[in-house]
Amino acid sequence: MFVPLTWGCSQKPGILHLINPEPAPHVEIVKDQCARIRTRMADVTVEPTGNSQWKMLLKHKRFTRKDAHPEYRYPKLFFFKLVITNNTEKPVTLDTVTIASAHNTLNSLTIKEVKKQCTSPAYSIYNFNALLSPYRLLTDAVCLDTIDLTRDIISTKFEFLPPGDTTMQMVAFPWIPVENRTFTLSVTMKSGNEKKVVDFKMRRIEYRTRGSYFRKKPGEKK
Repeated sequence: MFVPLTWGCSQKPGILHLINPEPAPHVEIVKDQCARIRTRMADVTVEPTGNSQWKMLLKHKRFTRKDAHPEYRYPKLFFFKLVITNNTEKPVTLDTVTIASAHNTLNSLTIKEVKKQCTSPAYSIYNFNALLSPYRLLTDAVCLDTIDLTRDIISTKFEFLPPGDTTMQMVAFPWIPVENRTFTLSVTMKSGNEKKVVDFKMRRIEYRTRGSYFRKKPGEKK
């Protein structure tokens, strides 16, 4: 099952962008596009932010701005939700999150870089400071539709993840050309002198949902 990722000039674009974590023996598909990898250092869950996820996020005041434009669109960037649980007795630090395609490797964007790419009034609804900040997660749920964003997350100022704690954080990346049908999202963590890299293989699909082909009457051959 795929989640539609909606970008473009309106909320009803003519192309759907789909991203799905690829199954593997070490990858647990918790639900739909919500995938988890368990390691001795930490459990890491990744979930692409698509249409349904944006709708859930934008229902909460902490993630929106009061002076928002009445019409909005989804950012033409890649967003992912990360959930990390520290399984050690030492602090764990999120070092880097990257996307590697066949042609290049991209680092996650800073809040400042996201704002610079989203200056249109159509993006004024988003409180990017809140969206891209880390939160302590107070539930065992790891998929967005099972997390109560009013009750289950609290802001944290820690630059590390204490032992036994769980954090939730959004990360953003520049747009990747459609020619790159597969890519790897890598999460690098550190605990003391130890480093751990967790790789999620992702596959994307894009298909057109609007145009003369889709306007034919029922029963009419296409």
